[in-house]
Amino acid sequence: MAVERDQSNFKGNKEHLRIILEASDKKDISIWNEFVKKQGNKFIANLKRADLKEAELCGINLMYANIEEANLEEANLKGANLMFTNIEKANLKWIDLKEACLCGINLMYANLEGANLQNTDLEEANLKGANLKGADLMMANLKNIYLPGTIIDNRTNIIKIKGDKIKIGINGIYNEQNDTAAVMAMIPKGDSMKGNNPDAIIETLKRARKYFGYSLMLSLISIFIYILNLTEIPFPYFDKIILSIDKFILVSMPLSIAILSLVRIFLEDAYEGIKYINGKDSVMFVASFPWLITKYSGKKIVLKIQSWITRILMIFHPASYLLFLFWDKITLDKLLFSIFGVILLLLCGLILRTSFKFEKPILFDPVTERERKSEIEKLSDTIIKQTNYLKEELKGIKYSIGEYVKRRSNIFHSINNLNYPTTSQSPS
Repeated sequence: MAVERDQSNFKGNKEHLRIILEASDKKDISIWNEFVKKQGNKFIANLKRADLKEAELCGINLMYANIEEANLEEANLKGANLMFTNIEKANLKWIDLKEACLCGINLMYANLEGANLQNTDLEEANLKGANLKGADLMMANLKNIYLPGTIIDNRTNIIKIKGDKIKIGINGIYNEQNDTAAVMAMIPKGDSMKGNNPDAIIETLKRARKYFGYSLMLSLISIFIYILNLTEIPFPYFDKIILSIDKFILVSMPLSIAILSLVRIFLEDAYEGIKYINGKDSVMFVASFPWLITKYSGKKIVLKIQSWITRILMIFHPASYLLFLFWDKITLDKLLFSIFGVILLLLCGLILRTSFKFEKPILFDPVTERERKSEIEKLSDTIIKQTNYLKEELKGIKYSIGEYVKRRSNIFHSINNLNYPTTSQSPS
């Protein structure tokens, strides 16, 4: 069944459109490629605003072509040559560009939602303002890609992306080479209770840190008990209540399980919340939270290794309970102790996994921030100009009022100086 296409908005070369549609309908891309070859190296195809929806263009040569504002939704361009092609503001939703060459391509403000970009070469491509929500970028080459304002979300697949100076952050992709970033711009679901709220993230991290401290304190108490060789623990202010060591251990372990479960919930919640922040101030506010478990250690290998070791030691603090497993002074229920121990170790492993998720930078787009700042500066300049104008107007009004008062004063003074004839005097 032929695909219905609307060419009423087409602004390009009709002969080019006819040939490319013929190649698509016949599924013989050589028709187009032979035509391009005959035109010579300086040939530039003009397919502006062409409707090529669901077109079969696998392996097509569209180098230097102008496909601005075209509709290529669900088209098949596997292995295509799109070097230096202009596809600005085009609809490329669900397009298949697997293994295509997109070096130097202009994809400004293009809609690439759900696009297949696996193994594509996007070196030096311009993706300013492009929509990459749900796009598959696995194994794509992003070397020196230009990313300001590019939109991604949690469905965008950025696994194993390639390229020098390309960094994956918690909330996006960053290119160190040109200092641009594509950050997540997600609209939260109505029932998710999440959003761009750095204060809520900080509050969540504070709670996680607080509860983690409680669990750490229980482990430290158990270590002191072992070192001091205690057999009983009296409760403060309750002299009659004395707890044996085995009971203390079997109470502390499930208590640690409950506390660390809350810690993991809060950490996961904070991590998901970070994906929604993208402004510079919000990023700086959250990134400066002072807790090693969630702190980004930086780029240096030495600092990373130090951070990993410290995280492991801190998170696996419940391992201190193992000291009592072979302590002959107490008799523990080995089965119950083993069950609690396995649960604690699994829980610690999950917390460590979440903690390592924070070993990525939180990103913001410097170009967008500079543009935003310039807009604020323009607004500020306008306000200053208006303020200066009003000041000048007020000065003029004050001067006019002063002149008016001065003239009135002179008139009254002149009237007072007039010599009026008295009643005793009569005219001569």
